[in-house]
Amino acid sequence: VTIAIKKNTITDRLKKIDSFFTDMDATLEDIVREAIYPAIMENFATSGKRSSRGWLPLSSRYKKRKDRIYPGYPILYLTGRLKGSYRLGDSENILYHPGINELIYGTSVPYAIIHQEGRGSPQRVNLFVDSQMETQASRIFTRNLRSELTDTKAQRVNLRSI
Repeated sequence: VTIAIKKNTITDRLKKIDSFFTDMDATLEDIVREAIYPAIMENFATSGKRSSRGWLPLSSRYKKRKDRIYPGYPILYLTGRLKGSYRLGDSENILYHPGINELIYGTSVPYAIIHQEGRGSPQRVNLFVDSQMETQASRIFTRNLRSELTDTKAQRVNLRSI
């Protein structure tokens, strides 16, 4: 029994792998859209329970003012600018730069850093990475790599008995 492997099939797959790792923009965008952005929105919806034990409550003085002017609005929500600034393609304030070795994703809203790091006010983290997000990003990466490798007519290495 002889096993014959067509060299061009393996070469084609290696080229696809090389192409995938050279241009990962689509995969990085999928990771942002499917893992990072939903986690940030969940964090806003739960007042920080996704990234921590929850954001500290507003000071009583600010709460009274906010309840009077913006009744029913949650913490870190007044105009929607900060929350909306994380949406890919829909925000003038988004920072999104996929690179070869890193992904820069965030917001240029000037007061975001004040909340993120607690500069002069209680820290209310809105942009974060957790193990759940890392696991989901890994699954998206694997899914996209598999898709890239099986997206040809030569799905499997052709083995033929001679």
